[in-house]
Amino acid sequence: MRGHGRGIAGLAIITLLAAGCNSPGGGGTGPGTNRLFEIHGIFVRDANLTSTKDKAYFELTRNDTLFHLAALTVDTFKVDTTTFNTYYRQSPPDYLRPGQSHTVNLVYAPDNLNFTTSLLMPDTFSIALSGINPDHTNPGGQPVQVNWTGSANAAGYLVVCNHDSALIDTSFFVTTGTTSTSIPADAFRTGGNLVLGLYNIFLVAYRDGLFPYPGMPFNLPSNYTPSDTAYSSTVSGVVAAAFICRLDTVRVTSAP
Repeated sequence: MRGHGRGIAGLAIITLLAAGCNSPGGGGTGPGTNRLFEIHGIFVRDANLTSTKDKAYFELTRNDTLFHLAALTVDTFKVDTTTFNTYYRQSPPDYLRPGQSHTVNLVYAPDNLNFTTSLLMPDTFSIALSGINPDHTNPGGQPVQVNWTGSANAAGYLVVCNHDSALIDTSFFVTTGTTSTSIPADAFRTGGNLVLGLYNIFLVAYRDGLFPYPGMPFNLPSNYTPSDTAYSSTVSGVVAAAFICRLDTVRVTSAP
């Protein structure tokens, strides 16, 4: 599930519900472990959306095979299975609360599975760009300074610079405690050549990692793999949370 391209509608991630059938765990319960189940997934709020801004996407495996018979909930909300044996829910209604804790529960009685974990969701925040013209044009594709207000509960941030035609998709991580970074001039070039047009600048606050999900509007960095956690004697994996603040834009134009 990692490193997929743009989905649905378009982070659209190359029809992620189908691509997501590849186990995201980067491994499984193989020899030397006794953990029957692995869970990998994310719940996220995207401030750029309206009626579907809250999303949850999970892949559950049993003995390294996608498994969909368990009941999965986020707080009191059921996360339904898809035709690809994954779990997905989106709003409406809004069901996630930024800055607060959410509980994920898995139950499957035949295998004595009753797993619960809680995770704080990053809080709301905002970004501002500097080093560009007031109309957000960037003649010649110069570096762009990104500043943000900081998100409570975030373990780190992902900065994404997307060209509107998907010719360029640059993303990189910065650590928590940081509230500014620079998008390099190379982010507006391919093969050393300036690529004109509109770029969307996303900033994502996350906790415990990031995973692709249906409708995610950007790519994750290549070869990115968050570390698994041994939740219990029967369950391992990663449950992550994220908040995507309202994006900003830069239009790269020819140098004057």
